Amino acid sequence: MESKTVDRKFYEAMLDEIDQMDSSAFPPHTDADEEEAKVIGVCPEYLRKVWALHRFYEREYRRGKTELAFESTDAKRRAAIPLVMNRMKGDILEKLFWYGMNCTFNTDADTFLDYIMGMRAEWQVVLTKRKPTPDMPPFLRKYLGTDDDD
Repeated sequence: MESKTVDRKFYEAMLDEIDQMDSSAFPPHTDADEEEAKVIGVCPEYLRKVWALHRFYEREYRRGKTELAFESTDAKRRAAIPLVMNRMKGDILEKLFWYGMNCTFNTDADTFLDYIMGMRAEWQVVLTKRKPTPDMPPFLRKYLGTDDDD
């Protein structure tokens, strides 16, 4: 098995890929719900490129997965690594995007715990009040102030 060394060039190649991405390739389509979401800004251009590249790799992964459903076992084995690499790149880019969004919009601890940041049509950045889930542990519901049993 051949081993490759991952160095700075690997990461620089990903940054180059982001730089070359068309930020308008995969815009968000969900409209902001006036009652639910508070618009706090607009997504910066560079992060739009990160988002678009994330969506590109997510699409390629899903497309490849669908195509492989109809292939032979041998074809599945040959395509597995590129398919998984697309998934991994998409996941990494998604994490980088949300990290950049939180850094850009200076999400503090209270906002992070009480609200979910999202993106809507026209690249609007919104905060939506976090809704408790029934399976959320009682101590967490109490900490978030959503526990009805006071």
